Amino acid sequence: MSKAVSRRRFLHAALAASALPILPDAARGAPPAPKRLVAGTRMLEVNGRPTKVFGLTGPDGRPGIRLAGEGELGPFQPAALGLEQKFPAIDHGVCS
Repeated sequence: MSKAVSRRRFLHAALAASALPILPDAARGAPPAPKRLVAGTRMLEVNGRPTKVFGLTGPDGRPGIRLAGEGELGPFQPAALGLEQKFPAIDHGVCS
């Protein structure tokens, strides 16, 4: 019960398949590359004294996460994020 494929249908399928490599990842349905966030510490000056604070550094190397702009996260936009931790985990002595 095989169905014969017409020449026109075959050419349409071949043309569609040949266009796949030149399409951007989003058009092919591939997930976007994860944006890299780094959780770490940095030094700020507060009231003339250096203070160590925890924070996130975005993919562009600036502190925080930018929510608008070219290639950045937009509101209500799903995003893949990769988080790198630059400080040791703290054990609060949870008893079992």
